[in-house]
Amino acid sequence: MNWITVGFDGVLFVVGIWAVLQVKHLAVSNSRSGPAFLAAGLVLLSFVHLAETLLAIAFDFGGPGAPEIVHRILVFGGFVLVGLGLSTVARALQRSHNALTRHAEEFELKNQQLSAEVAMRIRAEEETSYLAYHDALTGLPNRLHFRKALEEAVGDAGPGDAGLAVLFLDLDGFKLVNDSAGHTVGDALLTSVARSLKTTVGADGMVARPGGDEFTVLLPQGSGVERAIEVGESILRSLTSPFAIGAQLFHMNASIGISIYPGDGHDAETLMRSADTAMYLAKEHGRGNIQLYPDEMSQQLGDRLQLENDLRLAIERDELTVYYQPVINVASGELAGMEALIRWQHPGRGLLAPDEFIHIAEATGLIHAIGDWVLMTACRQAREWIDSGLH
Repeated sequence: MNWITVGFDGVLFVVGIWAVLQVKHLAVSNSRSGPAFLAAGLVLLSFVHLAETLLAIAFDFGGPGAPEIVHRILVFGGFVLVGLGLSTVARALQRSHNALTRHAEEFELKNQQLSAEVAMRIRAEEETSYLAYHDALTGLPNRLHFRKALEEAVGDAGPGDAGLAVLFLDLDGFKLVNDSAGHTVGDALLTSVARSLKTTVGADGMVARPGGDEFTVLLPQGSGVERAIEVGESILRSLTSPFAIGAQLFHMNASIGISIYPGDGHDAETLMRSADTAMYLAKEHGRGNIQLYPDEMSQQLGDRLQLENDLRLAIERDELTVYYQPVINVASGELAGMEALIRWQHPGRGLLAPDEFIHIAEATGLIHAIGDWVLMTACRQAREWIDSGLH
C-alpha cells in the first residue's frame, strides 16, 4: 500500500460524493436519463473501492484488529448512503405526491368549470327554445306553439273523430286602454287576462296568445260544439269581473269565434282561419258574443273580399255617384238645402245602396277617401246650382 493509491482512492471518494449529489438531484427531478445511471454506477464503484482501500490501510497500519474498525466504518457508511438514498426517494415521492395532488385539484377545478359551462349552455338553449315557443309577456304558448299543437292534434285525429275545437277571441276596446292608460298598464292587463283564461279553460285545453289583444284556445277531441260554447261563455263571464291594475279597475269583454274539426277545416291553417273569421262575425254582431263558423260563411267571405277589392278601384273608375235629396222648410215651403246620398254603380252588381258597402269602407279605412270625394263632388254641384241662379 502506498500513498499514491491512497490519493487516487481519495479522488474516487470525492467523485463518489459528487455522484451521490447527482443521483439526488436527478431522482428529485424524476429524470430517467443516462447521466442518472452513470452517477449511480460511480457511487457503487467509489464505495466498493473505498472499502478495498480501507481494508488495505487497516492491514498495513492497524494490525489484525483493524478489519473490525474498517467493518464498522463501512457499515456506518452504508447506513449513511442508504439513508441518503431513502431520504432522496422519500422527498422525490413527496414531490410526486404533491404534484399529483396539484394536478388532481387542477383537474377537478377544470372539471367544475367545464360542468358549469355545459350547464350554462344547456340553460341558454332551454331559454332560447322556451322563448321560441312562448309569449314573452304572458308566458303563454305563442302562435308557433299553438299551431304546432293544433297540427299534432289534427294529425292524431282519426277519420271518424270529431269535436276538436278552436276558439279565437279578441278583447273588445283594448286599444282604448292602451291609448288612455298607457302600454305599461295595457301589458299588465293582458297578463291578468291571460291568467284568467288559463284558470277558466283549465288543464284540458290550451290557451295561447298569438299577439296583440288576441288569444286562442284549443280544446281536445270529443269536446264538440256544446263544450266549445260552454267554454266561450265561461270566458265571457270571467272577463266581466273587474281587473285591478294599480289603482284602476278595468271591465273587459271579448268577441269569440269558434271552428270545429272537421266540419270547419281539415287542417290547422283552415281551422284557425275559420275561427278568426267567426270572431270578426261576432264583432259585427255587436261584440261581446260568440259566433260559430257557418258553412255558408266561406262564400260570404269570398264575396266580401271581392267587393272590398272592387271598392278600392271604384273612385278611380268613376263608379261612385251622388244623388241629392231636397230639404224643404215646412213653414215656408222653400228649399232649405240638399242632402247628398252616395250610390255605387257596380259593373257587375248594378246600383248599390250605402248599406251594402259603407261598412266595408269603414272597416278598411276607405271611408276617408270616399268622404272626401263626396264632399268635393257636392261642393262642385252646389257651385253649379248657384252659378245657374238656383238658390
